[in-house]
Amino acid sequence: MRPIFLFILLSLFSNHALAFRLGIQGGLSLSSASIDPAPTSAIENRNALVGGGFFEFELDGPFYLVGEATYVGRGVKLATTTYSLDYFSFASLIKIQPELIGMFPFLFFGPSVDFKVKAQSEVGGVTTELTSVSGIDT
Repeated sequence: MRPIFLFILLSLFSNHALAFRLGIQGGLSLSSASIDPAPTSAIENRNALVGGGFFEFELDGPFYLVGEATYVGRGVKLATTTYSLDYFSFASLIKIQPELIGMFPFLFFGPSVDFKVKAQSEVGGVTTELTSVSGIDT
């Protein structure tokens, strides 16, 4: 049943050659926080790696369907404490990429949801799990 459904879905966009791409993406997350009231010590970024994969499916004209699954490290350093908040992030996006004077700018929009993987604080080498952090962000 699944192959037939996939064939029907793909045939809806068969007026031109279909383009489907898979890839990996990665980078560096430089996260910080706004705290109210302002703390007496300086707030520093928590630097963490970001990595995951994506797919891109050409629809019609300049429109694409894009899906992403990414592991994102977030958090902040406050005085001697490092707060680590790591998430799996999933996005379902529409990409618009028109041709304008030989250039191909693009615009993404759509929802994403983040699932908490880890929430902890570290002070002087002692790690403590943070239980009051929500498990899902949208």
